[in-house]
This record gives sequence, structure tokens and C-alpha cells, in this order.
Amino acid sequence: MSERKRQKTDGTPDVAYSREYYAPKKRTGLFIALLFCVLTPVAFLFASWTPEQDAVSTQLVLWTTGEEARGEAVGGLMDIEDAWAIEDAREEAAEALVDRMFSGEAILGYDRESRTFYCTIGAGLADWPETALSAMGAEGLQVAWIDDYTYDFCDEAVAEGYRYELLAYTDTEFEYVGVVFTGLPIVTLHTDEGAAIVSDEDVGADVHIASAEHGALYSRALVHKRGGGSYVGIPKDSYRVEFRGINARGSEVRMERGVLDMEADSDWLLISNASDVSAVRNHLCWQAWKDWRPERQFAELESRLVEVFRGDEYMGVYQLMQYVNPEKELRLMGGNPDTDTLVRMITLANAGDRPRLNRVDWDNHELELRYAPKGMRAEKAFALYDAFSDVEILRTQEMSDEEFAAIIETHFDMQDMIDYFLFIQMYGLTDNVTNNLYIWALRGEDGVYRYRLSPWDMDQSLGSEESRINPGEMVSWEMKMVNRMLDMNLNGCRDLMWDMFYEKRGSVLSDDAIYQWLIGVEEEINATGAYLRESGKWRGGEQALDLGEMRVKVMEFQRVFESSALWFWPPEDAQETS
Repeated sequence: MSERKRQKTDGTPDVAYSREYYAPKKRTGLFIALLFCVLTPVAFLFASWTPEQDAVSTQLVLWTTGEEARGEAVGGLMDIEDAWAIEDAREEAAEALVDRMFSGEAILGYDRESRTFYCTIGAGLADWPETALSAMGAEGLQVAWIDDYTYDFCDEAVAEGYRYELLAYTDTEFEYVGVVFTGLPIVTLHTDEGAAIVSDEDVGADVHIASAEHGALYSRALVHKRGGGSYVGIPKDSYRVEFRGINARGSEVRMERGVLDMEADSDWLLISNASDVSAVRNHLCWQAWKDWRPERQFAELESRLVEVFRGDEYMGVYQLMQYVNPEKELRLMGGNPDTDTLVRMITLANAGDRPRLNRVDWDNHELELRYAPKGMRAEKAFALYDAFSDVEILRTQEMSDEEFAAIIETHFDMQDMIDYFLFIQMYGLTDNVTNNLYIWALRGEDGVYRYRLSPWDMDQSLGSEESRINPGEMVSWEMKMVNRMLDMNLNGCRDLMWDMFYEKRGSVLSDDAIYQWLIGVEEEINATGAYLRESGKWRGGEQALDLGEMRVKVMEFQRVFESSALWFWPPEDAQETS
């Protein structure tokens, strides 16, 4: 119910809308009803509220959770005097009267604590789109608008997260609920019988994804908690979602589904980025990785920012992301899933149930087996990484230059190594060398395994507070084998590195490119209103997303790297860069 007050005719205060507040928003004849589906084929019905009709709604059949579900169309703008009359004749409901709301076939997110529904309509809109809502809940439920949202500018209402109120009522009770319009897609997770998602044990769930640009997607799914080993400061968990469907035999099976213009797959990740105050660093770094080397074909995972509702609780801004499919990625690299393997370097804090290899020399880090061909034992798979561990962890300082050079030339692609080294330096990836480093072992025609590198989980990046490292410390960060290569200038690798660096400074690392990239994302997210809610929920108070410090840090990483003479020097004829 609104906290605004009015004076009843007898002078006693009552909770409702003040005439002074309501008057500027009241528009006679605005907000006509309503566009909804009635069975198949689709028919559209329209209804508008008038006092004589006592907020008559049109009953519609909506396709929502695989069954026919009946919803009541939300009536048009109700006169405030009629709203007060409904209040006076009924008791305020102790329990919520409205269970769900819909915009066409799209389920609105719902935060029960604040009694607020969230409707995705997109961001940066000059005019309001046609928005027809319906509601499900108590028997005899009727719902009508109290606020005229069309009085406000659409882009401003979305960016500022304005909350508009509706009156819901039955013959005996009433309640006020709110609607907020958001510019991001909405993901709702409703687990079977309200089961908690607390571990890597799967629970059944209904998953619904609504987007103004892509329409609504509904699927049965299995959901479990994932990750979170490095941060437990707030209860904002990440999840893995496996879409399910019914095959021709009537059995439940994995089901591939395309999501928000991303390639169809059965497995998806909802990453909370709980350790990142901005909530966007990991998303940004996957964008950067994709643009870093355009000719790369592997490990270019797509992601989208969304707002997540778990049950009837608002959970904040998440990253909906593709899941790493090792077999698919190996094929993209020109490898063979029948012979090749994948491991990830991890810290002990992130250890799970997968097979792991730990050596005392690794200072609380392990290799975690992510993929091996069917029938290959873990011990054999780990043995394929002996050459990597020799040059990176164990024997770098013990072996001769000749031995070191022989291993590098046999098992590594020098361009790939320096490419990854530059990438972590330029974007401040402090958590992606001794942790969150994917190492792919591909067998060549000569039977020798060679390594490729790719990152994972880049939330501690771009000068984040959590990384606890200064730009000057990034130079030669942790990659012992690359440092030694450059010290030796093995096969002229210094010139190779500087050629790659200056090529990037003229493209993705130019000051203008960095500015346009980060300011563009900042403006895009702020236009959706989502970061106000994220920061209000988890960061101590609503605030706009500000990536200004991040821009400064990224440029500082480049300048410190370029001017450093710790263990290598740029060529004398280094070109001028922007």
C-alpha cells in the first residue's frame, strides 16, 4: 500500500494517495487496454476501466508454464476517488493477492518483500511501447492502474527505476503492488516446491527468460549452485542451468535452446559476479577477449547482462553466459576430442569434486581435470602437462637455457603464449595465471602434445579493488616461462611481443577505443536502471554505475608496461601511439 496520506471527509488520516500528489499525473482517457493472447490462433482483446464497469477486466488464456493459465487483464487508469471507495469498503490484505503478472506471454519478475513486479521493455526508448499486463492470484482478483506511467518520459522512468502502483482487490480485500520497467532482460527461477539451491545437487525448476527484443523463453530445467569459492561476502549465488525437454518417446532429456541471440545450447551459466562491485568486469573482459585476436576461433564465449529473480526475490544483475563445451572448443582449435584434454589451474579454495593434481611446489594451486577422452585415466591426462609444469612452476630456475628452449619450442606456440601474456597485462587479469587459467593439450600429427591458453572468470580485473595490485606490479606478472623467454629473447620473442603490443595500441588498446568501449557500457547499463537496483540490494545504497576509474586504470596498465625496463626494453624505433 502507498505510504502517501490523504484526509478522509471526516478528517481522519488514511493510507492512500493524496490529491495533491495525484493531480499532476492524472490524464483523462489515457492508458487504454490491452493486448493478450486467447488460445490458438492468437486473438487480441481490449478493455478499458470505467467507474461504471467497476474496473472490469478481460479474462485471457496465457501460455506460461506449459499449461493453460488464466489471468485477469489489468484495467486502465482508475480514478482516485474510486480507489478510495474500494479501500473504504474492504480490508487490507495480510497476504499477497497477486501471485504473478504477465506482459503478453512474458512473466514479470517479482520481489515479494517489496510487493514489486518488474517488466522488461528495453532501454533508451523515447516513447512508451504498448504494454498490456495481466495478473493471477486470489479468486475474484481485479487489478487496475493507480499511477499513470505514461505521464513520465519512458527513458527517464526506466533509467531512474520509477515504481508505479496498481490497486489489486477482491470482494473483501485490497492491496497495492508496484511495477518497475527495466531495460535489461529478466530471468526468473522457480524451483519445484520452493526447493533451495544450496549445492551442486540439481533441483528441478521452471526457468523463464523475458526480453523486449527477443520475446519470452520458457523451459523446464535442472539448476544447481556453482562457484563462489573465492567470495562469500554476500548471499548472491551463481547457478548452472541445464534446459530440459520431452523427446518423441516422452522422456525428459537435455534440450538445446538459443537464448538472447546466443547460439543454442543445453547448458548455461548465471554468474553473480558477487565479488565485483561494478558487476560487469567479467562481462567486459569476455568482450575484450573476443576482440583481442579476431582470427581466434576458440573460447570466445558470449554473455548478456540480465536481472535475476530467484523464486519471489530480486537477486540483482547477473551475467547469463555460455558454458564451456570442451569437445566443441577442441574442434574449433583443430584438435581431436578423442585424444586431447583440458585442465584448469585453480586455487585450493575453488577445489571441487573433479580430479585434481597437487604438488607442493605449486603453493596451494592445483590442476583440475576439466576434460579427458572417454577411457583415459586422470593420471594419464595429468601426465600430458608435465612439460607445462616444468617450465612454468617447478624447474624454471634449475634447467639450462638449452633445455628450457627445447621444451618451449616443442610444446608451445610462442605467439599464443605472448598473446595471452599481453592480454593479462593490458586488462589487469591478476586472477588468471595461477588460477582460472585453462590449458588445452592438443596432440599433433607427430604424437607430441602442444598447449593453448585461455582465461576463465575474469571478475578480478581492470584495476578492481579485489585484485589488490597496482599497475606497476602487473609487469612480468607471474608467467615465469614468458619472463624467461623474454630474458633470453628466445627466437626473437621481444620483437614479436612489441609488434603485437603496438598493433593493439593502434586498435583495441587506443585511448579512444578504451574510452568508447567503457563509456558505452556505462551509459548502456545506466539507461536500464539495473545498476541502481543491484547497488541498492548489495552495495549499501542506490548509485549509478561509474567506470571512470576503470578507464584510468586500463590506460595506466598500458603506459606502465610500455615504459618498463625491468627485464625487457621496447625497440629503439618504437612508434608513436595515441
